Amino acid sequence: MKNLTNDLYLTEYRKILARINKKGPAMHALSDEELQAKTPYFRDLLAHGKTTDDILIEAYAVIREAAGRVLGMFPFDVQVIGAIALHKGKIAEMRTGEGKTLVATMPLYLNALTGKSTILVTMNEYLAARDGHQMSALFSFMGLTTGIDVQEDPREKLTPAMKRKIYASDIVYATHGVLGFDYLLQNLGASKKDQYLRDYYYVIIDEADSVLLDSAQTPLVISGKPKVSSNLYGMADDFIQILKKDRDYVVDEEKDCYLTGAGAKRAERYFRLDNLYAQQNFELLRHIILALHAHTLFERERQYVVEGDKIELLDFQTGRIMDSTKLSAGMHQALEAKEHVPITQESRAMASITYQSFFHLFPRIAGMSGTAHVDAREFQEIYGLDVVTIPTNHPIARVDEKDLVYYNEESMLAAVLREVKDTHKTGQPVLVIASSILRTERFSEQLLRAGIPHNVLNAYNTAKEAEIIREAGQRNAVTIATAIAGRGTDIRLGPGINELGGLSVIGLGRMDNRRQEQQARGRAGRQGNNGSSRFYVCLEDEIVRRYGAERLQDIAAHHTGIAPAKVRRQINGAQLTGEATARTARRSTMEFGESMKAQRDLVYRMRNRLIQEGRTDKDYYMSIEEEVIDAFLKDCGRSLDPAMAARFIMDNITYSLRDFPEESETATTERAKRYLLNCASRRFDEKKSQIRTKRQLVNFFRLMTLKALDNAWIEQVDYLQQLRQAITGRAYAQRNIMFEYHREAYASFRKMTLDVKRHMMRNIFLGEIRYDEEGKASVLLP
Repeated sequence: MKNLTNDLYLTEYRKILARINKKGPAMHALSDEELQAKTPYFRDLLAHGKTTDDILIEAYAVIREAAGRVLGMFPFDVQVIGAIALHKGKIAEMRTGEGKTLVATMPLYLNALTGKSTILVTMNEYLAARDGHQMSALFSFMGLTTGIDVQEDPREKLTPAMKRKIYASDIVYATHGVLGFDYLLQNLGASKKDQYLRDYYYVIIDEADSVLLDSAQTPLVISGKPKVSSNLYGMADDFIQILKKDRDYVVDEEKDCYLTGAGAKRAERYFRLDNLYAQQNFELLRHIILALHAHTLFERERQYVVEGDKIELLDFQTGRIMDSTKLSAGMHQALEAKEHVPITQESRAMASITYQSFFHLFPRIAGMSGTAHVDAREFQEIYGLDVVTIPTNHPIARVDEKDLVYYNEESMLAAVLREVKDTHKTGQPVLVIASSILRTERFSEQLLRAGIPHNVLNAYNTAKEAEIIREAGQRNAVTIATAIAGRGTDIRLGPGINELGGLSVIGLGRMDNRRQEQQARGRAGRQGNNGSSRFYVCLEDEIVRRYGAERLQDIAAHHTGIAPAKVRRQINGAQLTGEATARTARRSTMEFGESMKAQRDLVYRMRNRLIQEGRTDKDYYMSIEEEVIDAFLKDCGRSLDPAMAARFIMDNITYSLRDFPEESETATTERAKRYLLNCASRRFDEKKSQIRTKRQLVNFFRLMTLKALDNAWIEQVDYLQQLRQAITGRAYAQRNIMFEYHREAYASFRKMTLDVKRHMMRNIFLGEIRYDEEGKASVLLP
């Protein structure tokens, strides 16, 4: 069925291609000036009712001809087919070396003609800068501007004004991380000067499977003022040491973990508690769950490394160290306690979004990848994106050898060393792609002992990435890498290498999923060149340790050499289980994120409305104050007395209480409400009279309201982060933790909305605006 659907798409796109090709000679006959004049011509057509679909054929013919003139690269037919798929909102699966960077220029040009936001997202800063600079010449020739949202000088901090200029460009190149953080940061701004993003319209995501799937479980989090340090991290870490798997805690198929009933009882005895799950023990429970996660779900050299006295996180897909990045909601501090390094302060989450939620903000989305079809169903279910496999420009000449399966790592590494030695003698370049950083280090040591010169590309030396990759296809080159080498990098063969057999790719260990292995194989045999690939796997591969049967490790310990076919099936089965687990975890992340998404969208819309409008009408604010007073009176019940009313006024309305309320003024709820509303009304008029200009009045009300909203939202985001960690503790009681999470998230949001109104009116009533000798105003919050 998948093949049939793909064939139908390709049949449709080839018809469009034929019409584009027919226009080729006419475009070639145009002068540079005539070709450039097509851009304002297309824009005029769009302004008068035409759609991008209507002008696609001629626009593609134009930009194709321009690419040939400016870049010296005239897109092949298959590249045009890929470009058509991208405009149609598909994920174009194109093999490594098929020129995806050039393919993207066609839909970017077409969609930028609308004048709306058009963005290409890449995996890292190096690729964003490289592709943006390379393709900007083409877009400039056609009268379009290009923005590159990358800090090429790490010491440079991009200001909102600089960001505004970048995002005002017709076409923007950025990384998925920068783009997501810019969205969050803008929505923390207090005025129009802090806003720089245009409304989202069209985005192309390069390496879409890495961004939309592999990074889907990692939320983007903006952290703010740190919380008070807690000594519970060390205590919880000590407690975790006495627990036993399956008896005291369970790691489920979604790679989550929680205490069993026995584990909860053990915690109650250890910490001398009556009920671990009582509300007053929320923080302790959270720290226990964090420590449990640190020891069971996070592995050193896989998800993180320890450098000096710091925990450094690793990018799952690339193996790169993620600079200045920490896990949120206390998870980073739990890892620090586990590794016995100094525990840093836990920051408060101020804003958060997952990539799943973020890219759903775009009305039009497309993607490119060399390995998307394996997860085509998930792309369709979560993002509504179909995968279209694009034919290669030249037949694939690479030879993919059968896997060689060994019982243990020692036998496997010895076999790989023999193959590298034999291949190296011929001068053929070798790229060894290992399943973990630890394996790159171990194999590097073996090569050093064997006297074979080589380069290592992993999380510890990414600064030399471009140089190492350039050399990887040269004669006698031996390169060891993690999956970092398989994304967005171009290994070109040196002179005479194709005749030697091209690049030889050796996979060292079964990887987490088949996509990573396909990407690794794809480093060889680009554009019809020769090449070969083979994977060496064993029962001690991490994917087998995590998802294979426990008896397999006993077999590995008592056997050596090459393993039979049934062992290969066990290893492949572990990989399939790992893939299924990852899909389930991504779906769980998406489901947990629904509450945050709904609340975030509501809050951000409210913020934008506040920034754009700036209301000062009394009726609006007094209706909000009425809600605040109603809530106060409800909490008081029938016991309101003059002293309580006076306390409320001094805490929320004015510090200067002229007359103490009479008994008769608070005798009933109705009278008390009338009295408090009258006090609020007088204070409102008094506050407005103190502010000199209309503009200052608007800014004052806006600032007071935004501060109340932002402070409440920061507390809510932080609470939801903590709740997500702690809620798994309820699984042992057979509760539906998803239902529990959404129920509590909704209850906390309702409480937050009232807190916003209360603090908003308190800020307005008690906040002060002061003027200096020059008449400049400054605002003091209460």
